[in-house]
Amino acid sequence: MEKENSLSPSINESIIATNKSVKESNEAIMANANRQIEILESQTNLYRNTLLLIGVNLIIGFGILVLAFISYSDKQEIATLNVQLRSREDEIRTLQLQQKHKQKTTDSLTTVIAGEKK
Repeated sequence: MEKENSLSPSINESIIATNKSVKESNEAIMANANRQIEILESQTNLYRNTLLLIGVNLIIGFGILVLAFISYSDKQEIATLNVQLRSREDEIRTLQLQQKHKQKTTDSLTTVIAGEKK
């Protein structure tokens, strides 16, 4: 019985030491788990921010594309209007030349008629 009584405190000390070791292990595991959770939250925020930046870049790119298309359309319209303007200017010149030619013809006939009456 004495042997059993002398073993009892050492068993108790061993159990207490094991419990402390298990408790420290559990605390270390919990600290590790909390650290991993923090890392995962940081990665999630990083991915979220990356996706946000990609979205913003896509919107900006789309806006630039729309502006380029509008600018191109405006340039095309300006070119078309310039062609129409030149065409109208040519028509006006042609009409002015025709008017001058008619005037000269009328003046010539008037001169001829006036010369015959004398």
